[in-house]
Amino acid sequence: MLTPKEKAEEVLRENNLSKVPIDVVSLAQRYGFSVELNNQLLSNVKGRMEIDPAKQRKSIEIGPAAKNYEKSREVIAHELGHYFIHYRDSQKAEFRSDDTNDVQERESDEFARTLLMPEVNTKKAFQFYEKNQERRAEMIGAICGLFAVSEDFVKKRMEELKIALV
Repeated sequence: MLTPKEKAEEVLRENNLSKVPIDVVSLAQRYGFSVELNNQLLSNVKGRMEIDPAKQRKSIEIGPAAKNYEKSREVIAHELGHYFIHYRDSQKAEFRSDDTNDVQERESDEFARTLLMPEVNTKKAFQFYEKNQERRAEMIGAICGLFAVSEDFVKKRMEELKIALV
């Protein structure tokens, strides 16, 4: 069984995705998911993935806790993590992302960070700023923009890749 990191890397390879920002909506649609906003979800729910084989329905819903474009992308990638790591074929399933911190949530988070910030691209971006000291102050914001993710997402990915700010 692949780790979340390995599974995300496999998905990137199989779909020939290397250009950032990764088009996570198109990726979800490629696997048959509809992607939609749902303000009816509880206020602490970032997103939900539902698969109902009987109705031939696969959906990813973005909840009110995903407050902006970057967070919405992170939610979609996270829900895809549940699909690729935890879902078993032909069964009805629902995964809801809120503030819980169980193993499945952590695995889906790792999948999402690897998917949206592929290691090669991320290291190249940080190397650029290491060589350009005068532009260091804008580094985190620029990298957020490059990958279309939030600052906390970038910082967690930096920890995973052992990238330190000097």
